[in-house]
Amino acid sequence: MSGLVKAKEHDVEDSNVENIGSDVDRNLKKKAAETEEAWKKAGEKPGLQIWRIEDFKVVPWPRAKYGEFHRGDSYIVLRTYKEPGSEELEHDLHFWLGKESTQDEMGTAAYKTVELDTLLDDKPVQYREVEGFESKLFKKCFGRITYLEGGVKSGFNHVETNKDDRPPTMFELCGETEKDVSNDQVAKPSWDSLHSYSAFIIFIGRTIIRFYGSKCNKFEKWCASIYVGKHKSSNPRMMEADILIDGDDDLSRRVAQYQKQKKKDDEDGEYSEDEEDESREDEAPELMEKLVSLLGEPPENFDVKKNKEEEDVNKKKEVPCEEGFVKKLVCVERNKRTAKLEIDVVASGEDISKYTIDERFSYILDKGKELFGYTGKKVDKKDKNNQMVYCNKYLCDKVNKHAPISTVKSLRKFEEKMRD
Repeated sequence: MSGLVKAKEHDVEDSNVENIGSDVDRNLKKKAAETEEAWKKAGEKPGLQIWRIEDFKVVPWPRAKYGEFHRGDSYIVLRTYKEPGSEELEHDLHFWLGKESTQDEMGTAAYKTVELDTLLDDKPVQYREVEGFESKLFKKCFGRITYLEGGVKSGFNHVETNKDDRPPTMFELCGETEKDVSNDQVAKPSWDSLHSYSAFIIFIGRTIIRFYGSKCNKFEKWCASIYVGKHKSSNPRMMEADILIDGDDDLSRRVAQYQKQKKKDDEDGEYSEDEEDESREDEAPELMEKLVSLLGEPPENFDVKKNKEEEDVNKKKEVPCEEGFVKKLVCVERNKRTAKLEIDVVASGEDISKYTIDERFSYILDKGKELFGYTGKKVDKKDKNNQMVYCNKYLCDKVNKHAPISTVKSLRKFEEKMRD
């Protein structure tokens, strides 16, 4: 097989996936899937279903937490739907990988995703999602994605926002558009965590504190307002105060007043607002004490404007690509003599739209920000269901290794992607 780049061989035997896709493997997966308790009623009707990997087991994720993902975990997300005018059920099957998820959890999520795909007679379109770089289709499943710290292995996996005794937490809302805005729990909150370019929500006991950086956008403010509103309406008894710190100057003023008052060391030892802020007394007299309880004492000459530069804030959530990236069409073939995989770049740039797909091979379309995989109709049965494996292998040493991966079942749809 000729190509633009010399073939790169991967030893499939060393990766323990050499039997994936064979009749024996498929039958084993089908039997295993039929006995998997978690798959009962999976994909039987339109809707969303989510499972988390816990100690190699598939455990249903509470519906109240849909849209919340621990960065130390891996998840399986199944969306079942009907096309307009059709009664046939269609499926989008995603596995989501947190950046701190273990290799065992990632492997289990990938394997169990294939198992569920087999149970549903290979009808689902499979997707791989990586924290922070999810596909648009995945994001559409949720009103907002919230990234939580910890996971099953760490034991830190119950960040309940409707409990009086939950630990203080800080979230950063950041995104260029409404669809891009994510709600990201800050791992180790400090005064350095705050900056001018995002909106922040801080939960401390029964108090919610919002800080809108002076350069955060309207989408971040709106999403923060919606997020707080939902918690206030669903848990009214736990909300005693909802305080807004609007802009860098507002925060700096409060910090300066607190530090000034502390230095004065009043006889009663309590912090009080200056006279000019009497109108704010109904908000929260202990505002700064609450912030200090979570963030520690503010540094001298604190200036939130200096905490982060604009170029360090990734609002677009874009997958990084190599400089001067050009889209590539990659052909995957198993060498009949050595049984190893050969991966060739067979077209790039504008030439991709002119390339004729050979149904004897599998293909990967690398568009930088996302990847698409297609398996030819005449590919050996043993390799039929390996497309996600091939895409993962191809990406492992690439700059855009976190790109979303989608499998495409139809040649027509794959050729449309080639022409895009």
